[in-house]
Amino acid sequence: MDIHSFFQLSLGRWLVQRTSYSFVTQNSSMKTGEQSLEPLEALDPRILQICSEAEIDSALAQEGLTVTWKETTLGQPPQPQQIAIVVPAVQSTQHGVLLRSNPLLLSAYILGQDRSLTLTQATAERHSQERIWFASDNLRLRTTLVHAKGRCLLSTFCSEVRLGVKPETSNAGVMI
Repeated sequence: MDIHSFFQLSLGRWLVQRTSYSFVTQNSSMKTGEQSLEPLEALDPRILQICSEAEIDSALAQEGLTVTWKETTLGQPPQPQQIAIVVPAVQSTQHGVLLRSNPLLLSAYILGQDRSLTLTQATAERHSQERIWFASDNLRLRTTLVHAKGRCLLSTFCSEVRLGVKPETSNAGVMI
């Protein structure tokens, strides 16, 4: 599997259940919501803008998605739409950079032989690692660990079940 295939399999609407545990407060929380992932056209101006803000050549971008999150937990405000853009390393689709908007985040990605996508984000203060994989075409799983000052601050587990049928494979988000 390459990054294009991973993104194509991710397209569609997903019912998400997220459980988090804070090691700082020793509290857990659960949220449910619906996530929608849709491909972006190659020349979408949002891709050009985000690449420009990140000082990355937009010609290197290979995939673009809009990610919309609608939380079903009572009393939660709607989340802004996010854009995700894949910029593979030269001559490899197995690793590279994932750009995300709102706010602008750069994560290194590695697509493993086990078909899992690992995103790593590091700043001077924090380090996070997120792993996403498919148990089947209609069940996606995700874990996240956030560390700071040598200790784990937060752990998260998500199960994501596809709503409806898997979308047909599309070339709309391909930017080769």
